[in-house]
Amino acid sequence: MSFPPPSPKQARLIWAALTGLAVAALGVLVVACVWGLGQVLRMLSPVLWPLAVAGVLAYLLDPVVDFLERRHVPRTRAILCVFTCAVALMLALVGSIVPQ
Repeated sequence: MSFPPPSPKQARLIWAALTGLAVAALGVLVVACVWGLGQVLRMLSPVLWPLAVAGVLAYLLDPVVDFLERRHVPRTRAILCVFTCAVALMLALVGSIVPQ
């Protein structure tokens, strides 16, 4: 038993229903992905914060290392010098803020 093809009005109705179903399914998928990403970030936040801070520090201190490299200082020595100065600066800052 074969069915006759749908009329143009029925075809538009079927197309609209399938489009609505696809949009709803995509909406549910987006909400589920955002929720899942939130759960993953909540679980990994103790690890991600130190990595983010380290990335920002490396981004900020790299031009200083490049400057020292242009002055013919070996990269390893320049990194150690910049790292030592940055740690000393942070310790001095903490020492000046923390009450005696």
